[in-house]
Amino acid sequence: MPEALDADALRRWCAWGHDALHAARAEIDALNVFPVADRDTGTNLLLTWEAVAGAGEDSAATTVAALARELADAAVQAAAGNSGVILARYLQALADDWRWLDTAAATDVRRGLAAAASGATAAVARPLEGTVLTVARAAAQGARAAEGADVAHVLAAGVAAAEQALARTPEQLTVLREAGVVDAAGKGLVVLLGALAGAAAGERPAVAPSPGARPPAAASPDAAREAGSDGYAYEVQYLLDAADTAIPELRAALGRIGDSLAVAGGGGLHNVHVHVNDIRAAIESGNPAVPHYRISVTRFDD
Repeated sequence: MPEALDADALRRWCAWGHDALHAARAEIDALNVFPVADRDTGTNLLLTWEAVAGAGEDSAATTVAALARELADAAVQAAAGNSGVILARYLQALADDWRWLDTAAATDVRRGLAAAASGATAAVARPLEGTVLTVARAAAQGARAAEGADVAHVLAAGVAAAEQALARTPEQLTVLREAGVVDAAGKGLVVLLGALAGAAAGERPAVAPSPGARPPAAASPDAAREAGSDGYAYEVQYLLDAADTAIPELRAALGRIGDSLAVAGGGGLHNVHVHVNDIRAAIESGNPAVPHYRISVTRFDD
């Protein structure tokens, strides 16, 4: 069994993760009731991962360090929605932890998954239990508890722990319990980590189209805003050219006017996502004097 994860295994992850997400997209979309029931989490994760898969296919990198960085950079630029930004930050933190590695041994995988979980949590202004962040942390804990040097075994243990944490998410968020679903983004991460475990073992996971996912039960209006907001009408997302030192002030400004805030990026380029009522303020909080790219505004009523 493999004792190290190499660049070829990461390339398999890119391709197999794409296929697995594509098959699960409709199911994940149907699970999406938090933080806003806009039924797009699976789609946003897939859009983000399509850029990751493309980067993996095009890359000539021969080390885990170089390829992981390229994958993370692609995710930052393409991240769609709150879930995409969190996934991008997850990959960034993983790449940061693996920045010196030719291959990733079991110890590196355990440490990398823990760093990725912490990075994803840091991307979110108001982390909550019962979300993808809980699932990411459980995967890291499961991998850390696994014995031996076989990276596929370590990753499989992480996936098993993530699946158990996902099943418990309705116990932690009222909106999930009332709708009778698990966390959508958490489900997406389980799908991707399963593909990574398969890539490490060299065994492509079986991919079947999602069964017809039934719509979640209607949740109460109060439960649907468990992030603590009064309710916002618009999702605003953009890429921002800004020094890394400017991001704490940006996060504070956006936190005062909105919720579902997530920021991923570094090296001067950042992907910003927030739910607001004041679109102009959300954009100009990022400093209107610096370049903004790919500005996207969605009205939830639409």
